[in-house]
Amino acid sequence: MKEIFSKQNQKIKELKKQKQKNRFLLFLDNQKSIKDAQKFGLCPKICLVDKEKLSNFDFVKNLENQGVEVIATSAEIIKDFSTTQTPQGIVCAFDFLPKAPTLPKGNFLVLDGLQDAGNVGTLLRSALGANFCDVFLVECVSLSNPKLVRSTMASLFALNLVEISRADFAKFAKASNLPLICADMNGQSVFDFAPQGQIGLVVGSEGQGISQSLATLCHSTLSIPMANNLESLNAGVAGSIIMFEIYKRSEL
Repeated sequence: MKEIFSKQNQKIKELKKQKQKNRFLLFLDNQKSIKDAQKFGLCPKICLVDKEKLSNFDFVKNLENQGVEVIATSAEIIKDFSTTQTPQGIVCAFDFLPKAPTLPKGNFLVLDGLQDAGNVGTLLRSALGANFCDVFLVECVSLSNPKLVRSTMASLFALNLVEISRADFAKFAKASNLPLICADMNGQSVFDFAPQGQIGLVVGSEGQGISQSLATLCHSTLSIPMANNLESLNAGVAGSIIMFEIYKRSEL
C-alpha cells in the first residue's frame, strides 16, 4: 500500500483538481455509501484512507486485491476531500459516467432544470420508493454534487439516471412518443387522477417551473389541492406526493 502524507504531492494535487472539475467523478466519504456503490456494481478508481484509522475499514484489503489503488494518508488530506465536518477517515473516487437515454420500462420521472441539490436528492429517493426507476435529469444540478449524494442515499445507484440537455430530451421524447404529464398548480387534482398505462411525470424548478419546450410535450397536468390559501409546496415535496399517489393508484 502506497503512503502519501504531503499535500504538495503531485498525485494529491491532481486528484483535488479532478474533484473540482470532473463532474463525472464521484467522491464518497463514508463507509456505507462506498459499500452501497459497490453493491450496485461500481468499483472505485482510487481510495484514500487515514493510516491511523486503517483498522476501521476491513474492506480496504479487498479493494487492493481487486486492483484498486489504495493510499494510506493523513487525516488532514482526508479532510480536504471530505464534505463532512467529522470525516470517517476514508474517501473513494468512482467514475459515474453519463448514460444514453433508453426507453423507460415503467413510470418515470423527468426533472426539468432543478438546481437545488436537496430537492433533487429528495425526488430521487421518492422515485425509487414509488417505483419511478428511470429518471431524466434535464439540465439539473450535477449528480456528483456532494449535497445531492448525501441526500439520495443508495437511491443514487439503484435508479437508472440520465443527465441530458433540454434539446436532446425533447428530441428523444418526441421520437419515443413518451407519455408526459406536468406537475403544476393549475392542473387536475392528483387525488382524482386515474392512471392509464405508463406515466412520465415532469417536475420543474421552484423558481422557473417547467420550461416551455417540455411543457408543450405534456398531454395533461396534475396538481395538489391546497388548504388555507397555501400557494405551493417545494419541488421535492410536491413531486414526491404525486409520484406516491400515482404509485398507489397504479397498484389498485
